[in-house]
Amino acid sequence: MKYFSLLVQTAYEKAWRRCATSAAAGWSAQADDAFLWAGKASGRARAAQLRDSETVLGRHTRCCCWPGGSPAASDRTASRMTGVSASPLTLADRLYVYALHGFLVEVLFSATWDFVLMQKWTLAGCSNVWSLPIYGISGLVMEALADKMLARGLAWPLRGLVYLMWIYCWEYSSGYALRALNACPWDYSAFAYNINGLITLEYGPLWLIASLIMEKLVIQRLSHLRWHPKPTVKSFKIN
Repeated sequence: MKYFSLLVQTAYEKAWRRCATSAAAGWSAQADDAFLWAGKASGRARAAQLRDSETVLGRHTRCCCWPGGSPAASDRTASRMTGVSASPLTLADRLYVYALHGFLVEVLFSATWDFVLMQKWTLAGCSNVWSLPIYGISGLVMEALADKMLARGLAWPLRGLVYLMWIYCWEYSSGYALRALNACPWDYSAFAYNINGLITLEYGPLWLIASLIMEKLVIQRLSHLRWHPKPTVKSFKIN
């Protein structure tokens, strides 16, 4: 009888140890699952933060544009999210963009003009190399004028008139200098309201509209454009 009681007690102790071990294992598994869930949640939050940073900086590009707000505020936002300050386009960058923009518009205008007047389907627009520095410098001056006029809140008709006066002054002076070198590529002598063949008043409405469109679509966007180093994303793995 004593032997039987000892056997029962031993079996009971073994069963109790097994229950305790199973419970401890279950608690450990639950703890591991909790830590794993917390790690995955942290990883998802980190990935979301990185995706937000990519969205702010521009996806897969080193150039980011901030269409709303001031350029200075955009710089501060980018600096906070990446730790690296963005830099605006240099003078040479903007000169390059304005030069190509003017060159392209002139080619498109001449091709459209020939098509309307002579139905030329070749659309062989033309321009000249002199137009590159002329349009580039003019764009920089218009940029400075736009900054001052927009800061003072001038209405668009007044801004358009200022742009128009500048365009006529610049076209006349640059054409006069090129004519002295026998290299002026344009001549408005056939127009009724021309001045020395260098400018013509008939183009006034076109220059006015073109300058306001340029202010809206080119100048203001370039002022918000920033070059930014692509952020370095460290890879991490969650088991």
